[in-house]
Amino acid sequence: MEEAKRPKKTKDNSVSNVCKALCIQFCPEICNPEKNKKKLVELLLQHENSELDLILFPEMALSGYDLKTIEVVDSQAEEAGKGVAFSFFSEIARKFKAYVFAGFPEKPGPKFYNSMYCLDREGKSIMTYRKTFLYEVDKPFYAEGDGFKTFELTTLAGKVLKASPIICMDLNPKDFGDFEKFEFANYAKDNNVDLIIFCANWLKSNPNLKDDPKEVLNLVNYFLIRLHPLLDTKKK
Repeated sequence: MEEAKRPKKTKDNSVSNVCKALCIQFCPEICNPEKNKKKLVELLLQHENSELDLILFPEMALSGYDLKTIEVVDSQAEEAGKGVAFSFFSEIARKFKAYVFAGFPEKPGPKFYNSMYCLDREGKSIMTYRKTFLYEVDKPFYAEGDGFKTFELTTLAGKVLKASPIICMDLNPKDFGDFEKFEFANYAKDNNVDLIIFCANWLKSNPNLKDDPKEVLNLVNYFLIRLHPLLDTKKK
């Protein structure tokens, strides 16, 4: 995979007034990081000449999400900044000169976390975000993170955006409790977040159904509902 070219500057020294994002959502094979890396490289090659601000990969992008036992989780987990996933995604950030966000199982010590690498354009860690609200599949294995976070990123156009990374269930009310609560959306609103980095491994509501655009649209509409406090604001 060749290194992506730097975008050409216009006379006003800008490329665009928007954030250019590439979202790669695929179905990783459980416990087969090498095969998953090859698949991701194939998908990335379709965009090797793209001018990008960020690339977003799924939750548990190389390991797969539904790891059935603690032993399997342990075999796939890594200490942040030191494992196979970090090396792979760090290289992608450098190749594309883009921010990269990718989920992985983290093992900083005796506990495990469902985490997300947040890497800058040089492949260096901005932060490792840990999932705050755990889904039922997470709870037997992973500890809760210590809350929502923000950081700043700069677009190719030179615009500084305040970003907040979250992982799938974080957009829901904690433990699917009170659906009138919008914990993350209110956090984003209160903290003037410009950009939400939403990393997820989407599960089909009905595994027997083939890929259905209507099902996907229903899920996207649900996510939008969960962002209602942000949509109901005068801030553009």
